[in-house]
Amino acid sequence: MPIFQTGRAPVAMRWIDPDGVELHIVAAYLGEHLVWDGTIPAAEEVPRMRGTGEVPVPIVSAAARVAVPTMPGAGGMPEPVPGGGGGALVPVMAGLGAAEVPVIGGGASIIAEPMDGAGEMHDPGVGTEVAGSAMVPTAVGTGSFPVPVVTVPGIVSAPVMTGTGQAPEVQVTAAAAIGAPVMAGTGQVPAPELSAGHAIAVPAAAGSGVLHTPTHAAGHAVPVPQIVGSGTLLEPTVLATPPQMIYSDDFNRATLGSLWNPINVTGGTVVPEISDSSFVRMAATTTNNQTNGGAAIYQRETTGDDQVVSADLVGGLAVNVCGLVLRSDAAGLNFVVAILTTGSDAWGIWARVNGSLTRQATFNTPAGSGDRVAFRVQGNRYEVAVNPGPDGGGGTVAGSWTDTGGVVWTGAGRRHGGVYVSSARNNLGTQSWSPGWDNWDLRDLRISGVVDAPAALGSGSMPVPSINEIPLLPMGMDKSGTLANGSSWHAVTGWTPRSGFPDTVITSNGLVANRPGEVTVYGKITVGGAGLIGPAVAFRIKRNGAVIFESPQAGATQSGSVTVTLAAGDVLTMESKSSSTYGSRTTQAGADNTYLYFE
Repeated sequence: MPIFQTGRAPVAMRWIDPDGVELHIVAAYLGEHLVWDGTIPAAEEVPRMRGTGEVPVPIVSAAARVAVPTMPGAGGMPEPVPGGGGGALVPVMAGLGAAEVPVIGGGASIIAEPMDGAGEMHDPGVGTEVAGSAMVPTAVGTGSFPVPVVTVPGIVSAPVMTGTGQAPEVQVTAAAAIGAPVMAGTGQVPAPELSAGHAIAVPAAAGSGVLHTPTHAAGHAVPVPQIVGSGTLLEPTVLATPPQMIYSDDFNRATLGSLWNPINVTGGTVVPEISDSSFVRMAATTTNNQTNGGAAIYQRETTGDDQVVSADLVGGLAVNVCGLVLRSDAAGLNFVVAILTTGSDAWGIWARVNGSLTRQATFNTPAGSGDRVAFRVQGNRYEVAVNPGPDGGGGTVAGSWTDTGGVVWTGAGRRHGGVYVSSARNNLGTQSWSPGWDNWDLRDLRISGVVDAPAALGSGSMPVPSINEIPLLPMGMDKSGTLANGSSWHAVTGWTPRSGFPDTVITSNGLVANRPGEVTVYGKITVGGAGLIGPAVAFRIKRNGAVIFESPQAGATQSGSVTVTLAAGDVLTMESKSSSTYGSRTTQAGADNTYLYFE
């Protein structure tokens, strides 16, 4: 509900209590809602309410306006007496009303039913001492508001699933391998744990059962009795994989910058630097007969302890050592370094613990100028490889070390990486350097693969089925539906398998033999029709289009048989013709009227 006077919000409000004490009002509320605080105008939306009441005609002082809201019905309201030229806004009378659906923010949806209730609005009290001030009472009423349904995105954990299963029917044919069906029973599979992005093969539930020996003919499918059981597969637990961090540097600038911490490891003062704005190497040693070794530690970490650092070698290997650093702290007091050199007294893997370097593994890394070298760690196993893939994986492994004694600490703060370089100056003042490093890369090591759930245990047996030779199977077909019968030979079409011949195969209105053998072929045809007088019908049987039997042409029906030797795939068909003195001639359907079969 707005608080206005002559179109403007009040800048100050005061109230004089019954004892005549003037009080300054700092805030005005409608119920629990702040509608004025002295700084900004405020408005409160009041739900539309319907009711009955009486409102007497208000008496307004000169130069003042009173806005009376529209109210259905008759009612009464004591006259407000505004003071000092101020205006008073009469609130809508309370009664039966319906609250409209509230608007909910935050990307959620809400379903709310209208709120019904009855209430009472007391007479407003309007101050007479201060222009435009009014005391608006709180409307009182009762009603109900259903709990809104809020929809937000979320993750649903699937519950443990239970159910029953059965082994599918197995069909076995001659000369084919027979696989025993999966037999289900009671049991459960423990919940496997795997990282997100990995695949998991769910095993069959454990159980036991016996499959009896099926006996069938070769080439003929036989249903294997189903073995039914039940089992419970526990819900797999999938562990979220932290994001993979990837850092890289091509050193194409003048200085290392704030993301690198260059340190001297051997006790001198010179530290690694960028050379020729293209690669990193050790600064020149300024003292004769001295060697300086140092590391540059990158100041950002990977998210996990498994890491791979790789870079391109700039220059051939020399007595001065160079290397790749991982599992370092930001200061470089603790790290693991793979050392590359031509000197066997230094090559291999070293660990720096609290500022002290100790050799952990001895092996040579045969890399040349331009070769890419990778130093990676998974768990407690460290490995050096030459010419790996773009992600630091693969390549030719030069050597490895497994930290079985727990020399190296891990965890947050120990996940930095870097490079190691050195320089020297002999007693004649001649300067020398180790190879440098370029196109440096540090990332979380990711190993992808398939995690197999533990196999469920069970037992079952399937004796070897007996395989018997399939004989030539009898087949037959009956005419389905009537067919106009003309005076010249024509094919009889529209057949359905004959009862008692379950192995019947009908193709293009013909019976197809499944095996070679001698059979007797039987046929019959019957004609009828409205007003038919003097019919004369005949039929003939063809094998692969050649006639092997032909009946006489006489009467309304003819039947006959012939013995032949069939080959596998032979097709037997029927043709007919008929004549009559009067009326239409129609071949009749049904197992007793028109058929063709062999056995």
